[in-house]
Amino acid sequence: MCSSDLYDIFDSVVGLAFSFSVAQPTMRLRIQDHETRMNYRQLSQQDSLSGLLNKTTSQEHLERYLQLTAPSTVCTMLILDLDDFKAVNDTMGHYTGDLLLRTMGEVLVSSFRTTDMIGRFGGDEFIVLMKETADYTLLEEKCQSIHQQLQEVTADICCSAPATCSIGGILVYHQPADFYSLFQQADQALYQAKEAGKNKHVLRFYQPSK
Repeated sequence: MCSSDLYDIFDSVVGLAFSFSVAQPTMRLRIQDHETRMNYRQLSQQDSLSGLLNKTTSQEHLERYLQLTAPSTVCTMLILDLDDFKAVNDTMGHYTGDLLLRTMGEVLVSSFRTTDMIGRFGGDEFIVLMKETADYTLLEEKCQSIHQQLQEVTADICCSAPATCSIGGILVYHQPADFYSLFQQADQALYQAKEAGKNKHVLRFYQPSK
């Protein structure tokens, strides 16, 4: 092998090494930029207090699910509301109120599947979408469990009495459903649970809008 060939090989090796040294920081910056954008996206979708999905993302998620599964949607929507939450804030302070909201979120996360959607819809109101599930008996058991868990884990948070919640649930079984009708019916069921004395749940089957 002549000296010119050796020089060519040496130049090629040096060139590759230089290219790699330049490309490595560039690739690292691209990865960091991607991670930063993903973190910002996740933060924009989360409720900062509870860590659950925020109202906007919850509604978008629900609407997309209803559209993708139409015209034979199977699901259950729950709206949950802490009973007498304003009194907790007024008498025990916002720190206790915030702790109660986070605890409610933790109870819901432990009660449902990772494939289900759980969000904080604002104030002390939470929303759950159980995908591909419209089992009345199962839903009844879930609601009873949530009532029990919430009282157990909040016994030391609220000095006067454990916290309770009211729940309105609507089951959709192989039929088309739109978000606003579904939400309205779940909200009405929640109102009925409140009117019945709170710490209760009212479950209904979805009635298509006419």
